[in-house]
Amino acid sequence: MKKWKISYYVGIIVVILALIGIAIYLIMAQISKSSMNNLREEALIDKEVGTTNETIPYPAETYETIVVDEVTGEEVTKIVDPGLECPVDFFVLWNTNSDIYAWLRIPGTNIDYPVLQHTGNIDENNYYLRKDLEGNYSTAGNLFSQYSYNSNFKEDKLTVIYGHNMRDESMFGTIDFYIDNEDYVFDHQYIYMYTPYNSYRYRVVGTLVKANGNVMYKYSGLVDGQGDFTDFVRDFNDGTFGSGWIEDGFVASEEDNFLILSTCTPLADARILIVAVREEAT
Repeated sequence: MKKWKISYYVGIIVVILALIGIAIYLIMAQISKSSMNNLREEALIDKEVGTTNETIPYPAETYETIVVDEVTGEEVTKIVDPGLECPVDFFVLWNTNSDIYAWLRIPGTNIDYPVLQHTGNIDENNYYLRKDLEGNYSTAGNLFSQYSYNSNFKEDKLTVIYGHNMRDESMFGTIDFYIDNEDYVFDHQYIYMYTPYNSYRYRVVGTLVKANGNVMYKYSGLVDGQGDFTDFVRDFNDGTFGSGWIEDGFVASEEDNFLILSTCTPLADARILIVAVREEAT
């Protein structure tokens, strides 16, 4: 076969593969966008009732109260955590920016911000890295997650939220206080995430420094040749995920849901990762 014919057919194959890749990307982007839209639509319809799992230890602000079980009619003791009461009105927030899908709060710190996610092409995964709520350029940016990997906060086993380590201590500018400071960890061990229909409490179980890299790229299972959530659980437990403090006696499980707060460090090619496990949902 003549060389020009070989080149011709190779070119056709390359074009076909490229079109297939574009089609797969567009489908994934549409699924992600649809998932986020469904979240907002559910909130507009009604407040979904979640489940409450008894967990120990509890934050210091929790208290016990006696309630009547709706099924049995018996009086039972219930642990109430005021931190699970959503402090924001998402309907008001959406008037500013419909990309807001959650709110992150760490009591006792200045981390008390909306969390955003922008759907678009692959280059817009980090859309809010340098944009404010109005979409204007901002050095501080916003707290955000990447839509390619975290399209469903409620169901995702591993969610990573990114934010800048600002010198004025805004955004994730106080995250580095956790590193090598066990007292600070225990004083600020609980993280609350609020969505339009559920509230979640997480407990910090690891404060680590890890070589720079996209955690979700490695552990989402969406990329050929990379690992998945099972690999994350294994790496966390055997100490290869990152170096630093891990809660004494804690063992990660594939039944867990994890939230990771990720920010940069003064060190080259490294990131601070605050790893927290979901304790309760309402």
